[in-house]
Parts: sequence; C-alpha cells; structure tokens
Amino acid sequence: MRVDFIVPRYGPFPGGAEGACRLLAEHLALRPGWSVRALSTTAVDSVTWRPQLEPGTTTESGVTVERFDCEGRDPEFGALSERLLSDPERVSPEDEELWLAQQGPVSAGLLQAVADSDADVMVFTPYLYHPTVAGMARSSVPKVLQPATHDEPPAWLPMFQPVYRSAQGLCFYSDEERRVAQRLYPIAASRQLVLGVGVEAGDGDAEAFRSAYELGSDPYLVAVGRVEAGKGSPLLAELFATYKQEHPGPLKLVLVGQVVEPLAEHPDIVCTGMVDERAKWGAVRGALALVSTSVNESFSLVVLEAMAAATPVLVTSRAAVTKAHVERSGGGFAFSAYGEFAPQVTALLRSDSARAVLARRAREYAQTRYSWSAVTDRYARFLEQVARG
Repeated sequence: MRVDFIVPRYGPFPGGAEGACRLLAEHLALRPGWSVRALSTTAVDSVTWRPQLEPGTTTESGVTVERFDCEGRDPEFGALSERLLSDPERVSPEDEELWLAQQGPVSAGLLQAVADSDADVMVFTPYLYHPTVAGMARSSVPKVLQPATHDEPPAWLPMFQPVYRSAQGLCFYSDEERRVAQRLYPIAASRQLVLGVGVEAGDGDAEAFRSAYELGSDPYLVAVGRVEAGKGSPLLAELFATYKQEHPGPLKLVLVGQVVEPLAEHPDIVCTGMVDERAKWGAVRGALALVSTSVNESFSLVVLEAMAAATPVLVTSRAAVTKAHVERSGGGFAFSAYGEFAPQVTALLRSDSARAVLARRAREYAQTRYSWSAVTDRYARFLEQVARG
C-alpha cells in the first residue's frame, strides 16, 4: 500500500494538523507492506511560510520526505485577508485565488510531484492552504481530505466547497469537527471517518526543565503552542495576571512555543520560545496543569498529550473539542470566564489529592481511547477502502 501525505510543512512541530500528520505517517510506515511518503515544502514557520530547510529527499522515522522550494506569505496578505474575510461568502473567485496565493506557501515543485504521483491514495491536510486546494485539483489518484476544520472566517470562502466535495474520503479528528464540516459543506454522501490521533507520553525531565528556566520548586501552569492572539495567549496572560493580583504567591505561567506576538511583560510569566521534544515533555510533566485557551481546535493533540502524561487540563469552554475531552474524561476543568478559572486554579494548588484524581482520570482517558494500535488499525482500513473505490 503506497500512501502520499501532502502537507505544507513536515517535521517535529508540536501539535497542530501538521504534527498529527507526521505522527500518523510514522505509525503507518511501521506496518508491513506499507510505503509512506510525505510531500511538503521547505517552510518551517506557519506564520511566514518562509523557506528555511534544504529541498530534497530524506528518510525520517521510516517516512520518505520530499521537500520542495516555496514562496512564503506575501507582505500584503494581512490587509487583503482582513478586507475579504469581513464577508467571506461574497468573495469573488479571483479574490479567492489571490487570497490563497498570498497566504502561502506556494510550491510549483510540490504541485508537480502531486500530479506525477502513482500512490494508491493521497492524504491532504489541512484544508486551509495552497498545497491542499491546488494539489487536490491536480491529483488523479483517490484522495482523502484530513481538513482540521474550524468554524472560522476562511472556512466560509466558497472555494472550499469543491475541495471538501471532491475528496473520496474525509477524515476528522473529532465528532465536534465533523459536525462543523457537515454544517458548512455538502458532504453527507461522502465516506467519512472520525479518527482522532494516537497519543503516548514522551520522555522529559521535569526537574531539568525547572532548572533550565529557573523555576525552582514554584508551581506553574503551562501552555504549549504558538504565543499569539489566535491561540488565546493574551487572554491567558490576562487571566493569570488577574489571578496573581488577587492571589499573591509563587505560581508561574510558562508558555512553551514560538512567540509570534509578544505579551506584556509580567514577572511571573515565562516564555521559553521553541524547545525540543524532551524539554516540552519536561514542561508538561512538571506542570500543575496545562491550560488551553485556543478556541479553534479540531482535536487538540497538546491537550491529549498532557492527559497522557497525567497532567490535568484547564480549557476554555468556547472550544467544543477540548471541552468535550474534559467532560468525557473528568481529567480537568472547563472555564468560560475568570470567575470559573480562578477557583479551578486554587483547587489545584490547595489539594494534591484532588489533583491526583484528575491526573489519573486524564491518563486513563488518553490511554483507553487513543492508543496508537487502535488508531492506526482504523486509519489503515479507511485508507484501503478509499483506495479500492
């Protein structure tokens, strides 16, 4: 079975659709008789899509990776996007094409590789970017769209209707994501799978992380992912600052990930920037809880990884996916405002035994529902069905 994944960037990036794609590809590559290839660009940064890696072919954890040169995000994209997305359903086809190209990454080499592919099935992810929209139009083999759908302004652009409709299979990360897609697109007759992603806790030294960032023995909340408004980072910083003002003490907030939009300085907020996997897992394992204020989530690998590491989670109740993880697991709390956030944090700080119960429930949920063996078996069967037609 030959599978090609088409993804705008490929590598050890934390969380997100690209991270889920890499993990799925690596686990499929372990199956006897399966040949897995990733076609991608030389970009690393999902904000600029600037080419940073060398083009060419490598083998990474059993996956053949072919990277192609690309054009990054146009400096005019922000202004164009703000204008068009104020009323996305009325955008003209010409403006849609301009928006897609300016957003990036655009890679002629990648699109040619898609057109030349003789794989049994191709998987495109996520829905939002040029490689998926243009690549699906050029592919002549059975196609699976793994969209990572969010109810966000770009999802209402008319050009995404044929993208979803043309896929021979649709693979979602959660029931909540599928419901959003079914509301937005004419996909009732399409072959569909709600898959999720396998989760397993990685190695990480909590004490080494504490030492590296001079945290001592202070308790801390951790958030993992890009630091930007789109991920809810300013809201989290505001919630934390208010809590500290009302509850003085040693509690810290640690944000692990690329700083896209710097936050106002606070003596108890630590931004690490991008770190390696071992440091990330050390941060998660040592935390009082992981906090997610990101609203647009199709699965939230970051939240599930924290659960797998027996770290309780605090999530915004505005994100249906992560709220559902909390409600099904009993491994954390959901909050809608500071009035709920504050007593949740206080409860974790005051009671080790209560936190231990949440931690156990979180780990059991991740291990029971999202083991890699079960996820990979379901995924392989689905891809085989799509390939057969």
